[in-house]
Amino acid sequence: MTWQNIPGHSNDIEAFYAMLAKDETLLPHGATFLEVGVFFGRSLACIGSQRPDLDLWGIDVWEDGEAEDHYGGPAFKQYAMERGGIFPAFLRSMMEEEPYVLTRTHVLRCPSLLADPLAIAPDVVFIDANHSYDAVKADINHWLHSPRLRIIAGHDYEPVHWGGVVQAVNEAFGGRHEMGPEVGHYTSCWWVRL
Repeated sequence: MTWQNIPGHSNDIEAFYAMLAKDETLLPHGATFLEVGVFFGRSLACIGSQRPDLDLWGIDVWEDGEAEDHYGGPAFKQYAMERGGIFPAFLRSMMEEEPYVLTRTHVLRCPSLLADPLAIAPDVVFIDANHSYDAVKADINHWLHSPRLRIIAGHDYEPVHWGGVVQAVNEAFGGRHEMGPEVGHYTSCWWVRL
């Protein structure tokens, strides 16, 4: 059993999470970690298996149509259909591969904007949900209201496919975001220390 058996395209997320997991100045012991956009759970299981001390939160709408639009399209759609939809596929994947991580995770099936940043009070937020400009901008603005936020980060800062992510991040942080770490000379993970 391992999170690496859960489908997903997250090599650079895994490298970013490994960097966070090793550095308690970035991700303190007992911190609250929130992932917005969980899909099948691969990256959430990755950080959860490395840091059993974290208070984990996963927020996603888990709408079945999103599997067709996600990288891996037909294969991800088939995986979800064989398991009764994206949300059941997430639960089953986590239960089969990282059950301990799942039992420690607060799972919210809703748009991120319906979750209360004051009540959850994450130390780290990772945004990888709807990649449109408006959605990323709204997620960033919403989670910046968390009183303990130390790092806000996200995936797919990549202008060829995800121009909305790039625009929203640039506008929110004026170019003071960091990128990385690289995996094979590539990264699309952006992050800002607050």
